[in-house]
Amino acid sequence: MNVEPLGRLVLERAHAEAEAALADAEARGAADVERLREETAEALERARREGAAAGELEAGRLRASARREARRRVLEAQHAAYDEFRLRAHEAVLALRADEAYGALLADLSAAARTALGDAAALEVDPDGLGGVRASAGARSVDLTLPALADGCIEALGPRVAELWR
Repeated sequence: MNVEPLGRLVLERAHAEAEAALADAEARGAADVERLREETAEALERARREGAAAGELEAGRLRASARREARRRVLEAQHAAYDEFRLRAHEAVLALRADEAYGALLADLSAAARTALGDAAALEVDPDGLGGVRASAGARSVDLTLPALADGCIEALGPRVAELWR
């Protein structure tokens, strides 16, 4: 018996099965590569969106921080302008002490203190170099010193004091 034709047949079948298996493996490999490409593209797109969202979030945080810092600086500048205005007002009213009409001003302030507290009020004229008058009667008191009067005038400006920084 000649086994050679049988060997060829077995070899041909094995070769055909190997080619079919190789073709099947190549097809599965190509499908896997395509699937991995799609997954990679999706992952990249998702990462891009997440990165953009994170970037927007960080940009929003930075904008809010910059707004807060700008507001802090504006308020600081306004406070400095107000303090400077108040200092100059105090200097200006204290300069009245050198004016020849200062005696008449003290008399008017003393009269105003007595009107507010009564004739029995204890008066302190030109206290501690502040100028003006301080008066007390029992638990009540009035401060008509020159700096206190200047501060009262500034407070009376109300919202108009904001014109200092416009």
